[in-house]
Amino acid sequence: MSTARLLISCMLLFALVSVAPAGQAVAFTEEAIARGVSYNIEQPDTFGSGLAFVDLDNDADPDLVVIGRTTTGVGPILGVYENDGAGAFIDRSVAYLQIPQLRMASGVTAADYDADGDLDLYISVWLQPNVLLRNNGNFSFTDVSAPAGLNDAGAGAGCGWGDYDGDGWLDVYVPNRTGTNLPTGEPSMIPNRLFRNLGGTFIDVAAALGVAEGDSRSFQASFFDFDRDADADLYLVNDKGLSSGCQWRSRFWENVGGALVDISLESRTDGCVDGMCIALGDFDRNGLQDIYVTNLPFGNPLYLNNGDGTFTESSLNAGVGSYTTGWGSVFFDYDNDGWLDLYVCNHATANRLYENDGVWPTTDVAAAMGVATGPGESFCVATADIDNDGDLDLAVSDRESRVKLYINHDGAARDWVKFRVVGRGANRFAIGANVVINAGGVSQIREVISGDNFKSQNDLTLHFGLDDAALVDAAHVVWPAGVTRDLANLPSNQTWTLYPPERLGDADGDGAVGLSDFLALAACFGGPLAPGCEMMDFDGDAEIGWDDWPDFLARYTDALDDCDANGTLDLAQILARPARDANHNGVLDRCESVYRDLPPSQP
Repeated sequence: MSTARLLISCMLLFALVSVAPAGQAVAFTEEAIARGVSYNIEQPDTFGSGLAFVDLDNDADPDLVVIGRTTTGVGPILGVYENDGAGAFIDRSVAYLQIPQLRMASGVTAADYDADGDLDLYISVWLQPNVLLRNNGNFSFTDVSAPAGLNDAGAGAGCGWGDYDGDGWLDVYVPNRTGTNLPTGEPSMIPNRLFRNLGGTFIDVAAALGVAEGDSRSFQASFFDFDRDADADLYLVNDKGLSSGCQWRSRFWENVGGALVDISLESRTDGCVDGMCIALGDFDRNGLQDIYVTNLPFGNPLYLNNGDGTFTESSLNAGVGSYTTGWGSVFFDYDNDGWLDLYVCNHATANRLYENDGVWPTTDVAAAMGVATGPGESFCVATADIDNDGDLDLAVSDRESRVKLYINHDGAARDWVKFRVVGRGANRFAIGANVVINAGGVSQIREVISGDNFKSQNDLTLHFGLDDAALVDAAHVVWPAGVTRDLANLPSNQTWTLYPPERLGDADGDGAVGLSDFLALAACFGGPLAPGCEMMDFDGDAEIGWDDWPDFLARYTDALDDCDANGTLDLAQILARPARDANHNGVLDRCESVYRDLPPSQP
């Protein structure tokens, strides 16, 4: 056993025997060093440095990207860690990629901006040009900031990606905290940007669309579909709302055919706060995304989505006001009970973990669960199931401290399901897609979002806690622009890949359904659905059988033969009895020259 694996085993054993002060088992243990992540945040005055869980090598597990180092003497500025598939990390930090402005790196998000099938990194930088790193594969990157047109030089903060104009290409909103002093002492007055993607290059359309926000002190923007009409709406939080006499309130724009219409006032989300973070999730489980914003000690607002275009501020009822200066926060179901919980990073007090069981007010269990961290300056947080055990883990970035990995040992005691949503067209990772499930009589919703929390990125794989439900009775998938699929009877405790309708049958992803895809169908045929066979389940019933055959056949583009002239296609005979094609070439063996001496009736 390797040293790293031995350390991980010891940590897991420690988690089993450790108990919280109240006597219950500790849910999380901090294991960054044991799992191979050693990265110290030095953090200049950028109001925190983000981190991201992102699958950089397309191997179906989340890798980790961290920023916040300012000197090269203690290692690379950009921290890149490859997940080995079991939750241990290999340091792939790019030592030669010492882009000078990364010493002032602020936030990090991941999106496939060029539609080449892998996730690229966009790093906002404080008062220096932002950096777009194109993913070359094998954990190497190319700085394409200038040619792509994304080298904006404001006080960059938490960016959000979404296809606002419905052309299939991902656009990005860049909040700039205007009024931040430059080294010369003059305030930076670079406004917010909305960069429209023209197919790999970008132009700023923020002013033309009325979302530039002039001199607002913006911190975080997020695209999400608040009204479930399959397009990308935009929410923005501004700092110094209270300090400015409510001049800089939070802003909300509804997407109406690609126009962004200001609904801040009528939606009742125009909070007069010193806003830092946006957390998105269905906290009250009514099928709609809610909004949580961190603030100064006057209380963090929780906006519950009423489904009629309005929200109700409910932090007091939910017990999540916190009443201390907060930064990053995230909704996630840490205990897999089917209710989203809420983690909040704080400035000078311990972090919170509000446990939500549907009966409010919620309870802060951070200390008991081992994730209180602090007091100090805790800025950024991101979630992913890094060890693939079915529960969500946390990465936390604090000021002048090493990055922490909190490994979850609690959620695996309950059932769960995860979904990787395959995108359509240029939006290869389905940013903006929604999945609604029903399991055990309970409905839940998740959305694929690139950029929320505070300057950070959660894993794009959607996670649902199911409590004790062994089956997802129904799943409804909505891609941007309104393309849908329905599935049923998906077993829990699995990670399923959800394909859009046009990808069904195309196992090798080459855009055509041919012989190689038939061989993949044959390998999956005649049994319950298994991971890797999802693209062959045309009717979504979690079985691969004769009900799927007509749809597959309708897409098949290679030759269709009946070599023995018995009135049944050779491919259908092979599906019925695979032994008829022993060499797996899609041709009945008795029709090949070596078998010409066999009578036509030979099975």
